[in-house]
Amino acid sequence: MNTSSGLKLSTKLTLITAILITLSVIIAVFVTFYFGNQIADESIDKKLNSSHLIQDEFKQQKLKQLELVSLVVASDPAFVAYVAQTIFDLENDANADIASIADLLLERKQQYGFDVAIIASVDGQQIARSDQAMSAPRNLNDIKLMQEAMDALLPVSGYWSDSQNYYQAAVVPLSRGRNLIGFLITGLIIDDQLANDIAKLSGTEVMVLDQHQGQLVSLGSTMDLNMSDSMILALSQLSNVDNNSTLNVNQQQLFISSESLAKLGDHHLLILNAVSVDQTLAPFYKTRNILIISGVAAIILASLLARFFVNQFLSPLSQMSSATRQVSYGNYTAKFPESVGRDLDDLSGSINQLVQNLRGRDALAGHMIELSKKSTYAKDKAHKPTKIIIEPGKIINNRYEIIENIGTGGMGAVFQAYDQELEEVVALKVLKAKNTNTSDIAQFKDEIKVARRISHPNVVRIHDFGQLADNVFISMEFVQGYTLELLLKYARKLRPQAAKHAAIHICEGLKAAHEVGVVHKDLKPANIIVELDTSIKLMDFGIASIDDVISSQRSNKLVGGTAAYMAPEQATGNGADERSDIYALGILLMEMFIGQRPFYATSDQDLMLKHVSEAPLPISIQWADAPKTLEQLIQKCLAKEPNSRPQNIQEVLSELKTIKFKV
Repeated sequence: MNTSSGLKLSTKLTLITAILITLSVIIAVFVTFYFGNQIADESIDKKLNSSHLIQDEFKQQKLKQLELVSLVVASDPAFVAYVAQTIFDLENDANADIASIADLLLERKQQYGFDVAIIASVDGQQIARSDQAMSAPRNLNDIKLMQEAMDALLPVSGYWSDSQNYYQAAVVPLSRGRNLIGFLITGLIIDDQLANDIAKLSGTEVMVLDQHQGQLVSLGSTMDLNMSDSMILALSQLSNVDNNSTLNVNQQQLFISSESLAKLGDHHLLILNAVSVDQTLAPFYKTRNILIISGVAAIILASLLARFFVNQFLSPLSQMSSATRQVSYGNYTAKFPESVGRDLDDLSGSINQLVQNLRGRDALAGHMIELSKKSTYAKDKAHKPTKIIIEPGKIINNRYEIIENIGTGGMGAVFQAYDQELEEVVALKVLKAKNTNTSDIAQFKDEIKVARRISHPNVVRIHDFGQLADNVFISMEFVQGYTLELLLKYARKLRPQAAKHAAIHICEGLKAAHEVGVVHKDLKPANIIVELDTSIKLMDFGIASIDDVISSQRSNKLVGGTAAYMAPEQATGNGADERSDIYALGILLMEMFIGQRPFYATSDQDLMLKHVSEAPLPISIQWADAPKTLEQLIQKCLAKEPNSRPQNIQEVLSELKTIKFKV
């Protein structure tokens, strides 16, 4: 995002220079320098703001990592047992082997990479240290981090001061069975390494400072010793180090920004970020000098490249942290750990759900792009009938102004219209109902009233129902996009992630309908819209029964499209319920994932007979790598008996969300 912003500013500056090409060198230099300063100021602000966000995340991850490593050490039964025995010996005036405990801590320090480790008793007394074979007794109760751990009896992390050193530290309770035996404290020293790690991410110079009684001491820095000393001297002359300031240090103009790291008693730890104004302005100085020396008008190219490349993973961090970072860079194929600790279950689940949604949208967007390239002619032809049914501009029922005819069929036509009452564009579906009687119309109205109760992002809203001469019409939400039928026509099948994304949202829409007692009865790709932003919309709820009545009046009644997705109980005239929609969903799943329906026939009657009597083949015949869970789910949805299928759409939705594909 920052890069795009920089390029736009560069383009503006180039255009200004082109306009001023005939003007004097002085004006050109002035424009270059003026805009250069503005761009540099914006760049510095963005750089410092970004660095604060990045280093806040880094500090939290570093503390979390230290806490997790400490938990690993504290969960070693042999280690805990040895510590417990030593503490027991101390409490009973026996010959306690404290030196061996120190050796154990030293081994763990070398194994896991922390700088210091301490064992403390239940009452906060220091027992052993990794850097002292025989540590002197010390009461740690006055240390805030230790107090928090003793009060909460839970792992805590933060900052710790010890003599002349400061640490990022974690305190973890040590327990044996249900008995608390002491505490393990681990720490990473705050030094130049920490400053360098932060600098790699932020792209700025970094200093970690200790402020005590007005005096500043550098704990870690990315600058050389001379520059660090000069910075300390310049900072000590400021009234408030916490404010953003501009300093002249060793003939360099630096813009600095600081934030608090921790307060330990009367010591205040700060992180200072510094950006060189001179280095940021250097390209503009060079351009100005070239213009002055050449003495001719020239086009000024002033480009600000505010790019931050965070190409290195923070190491060492947990696998989940690394995968999350990859996703934040747009790598949706990042692998997440199969299992995580109990504390991370919710976080892992939420992140996985978000990533799955992003993967699905990305895959579905790919299909949309491919379709937009292939189907322009077909789409225009489908949406621009040669015969004008109702002239644009005509007002229907003193309410709907026809904009255009967007589709026609054997049952009627669909128009884009402006609803003057709702003051929005709607889709107006006009159905031929010449021979319908009063009871049919009443039934239609009841169906529409029920369908209007559905309010969900994955369902096309139905607004109203009315009569127009010998026809009935339904006004509904106007949606722009492609039908799933058209997508499948050109793609044959969807990419697994796209199919899963679409299936989940189809289920969400069906769930909302079923919850208010509406069964679709005619679920098929033609009744599913994929919007331009890859959102999924189900349409024509409550219209199936209207189509049935209208179709029954036609001597050449055809139900081919419907028959392809018809549940056995519908084919035998035994009505439909939620499980009939689940059967149709099973066919949709099969079609989206492998590009084929379970049954094909030359007539609707033969097709319905197959729904009733033939068993569908497993999808693994067509897709060898098909997940077993997906194959089993489709087989359950396509069970002949409604009682053998999932009994509600939530069961299908829950299983869908657990399905994973081979990368």
